[in-house]
Amino acid sequence: MQKKYPVVSEMVTRLETAAGESLLSVVVYGPAAHGDQLANQKNTNLLVVLSDISLASISKVGGPVRWWLAKGEPLPRVFSPKFITDAADVFPMEFLDITAHHDVVYGTDPLLGLDVKKGHLRNQCERELRETLMRIQEAYLEANGKQKELLALLTGSYPVFASVFRGCLQLGDHAVPARDADVIREFCRHTSLDQGPFAEIGDLRNGVKIASRPAVLFQNYYQQITLAIEALDSFQTENGETT
Repeated sequence: MQKKYPVVSEMVTRLETAAGESLLSVVVYGPAAHGDQLANQKNTNLLVVLSDISLASISKVGGPVRWWLAKGEPLPRVFSPKFITDAADVFPMEFLDITAHHDVVYGTDPLLGLDVKKGHLRNQCERELRETLMRIQEAYLEANGKQKELLALLTGSYPVFASVFRGCLQLGDHAVPARDADVIREFCRHTSLDQGPFAEIGDLRNGVKIASRPAVLFQNYYQQITLAIEALDSFQTENGETT
């Protein structure tokens, strides 16, 4: 843990001191666990598991959480074992991804043996795709053609769509790669979408200069996202029937 997640070590120490025996587990998930963090980007997602999530219990970890946020890291998720079990079917996409890619840095694995059923996964994938599409529509209007804003919109929405595409691959019982770029490549392969716009945005996120103008790239990207929603029907549900 010290070598792979240097900032997490101090966070765990602070959590142990603050929560005592109430602290059951600390888990790293998201881009850091995928091996997909961008250079110099702080996005180490933490799942902090307490014995219960009463206000008294979560207040104990307030200090460590505020310290963590001051480091520029994202807000940790604070769950209890019961919450994880009860919420698994409400957020199947998230829990399937965390279960597949996570590192336990303290305590026991809170996801071991977690049964995440896919019954509601298709609905969540479609809802997330449509909601994110609506958000980028709104952001596009606000950008008003400004290049800087368009570039931020493209690079910012890329990991969001990659996350939903993970869920789509899981829905179809396809192999789900760890890195976002590979997830998008696999999704495009299974849906016959054009991977080109996504590849260019991936390059942008890694500081690589691209040939396309932002407005043109956004237009191509938007078209593929629209087609992705239609392509959901090509994936299968848990019982093998198309939805």
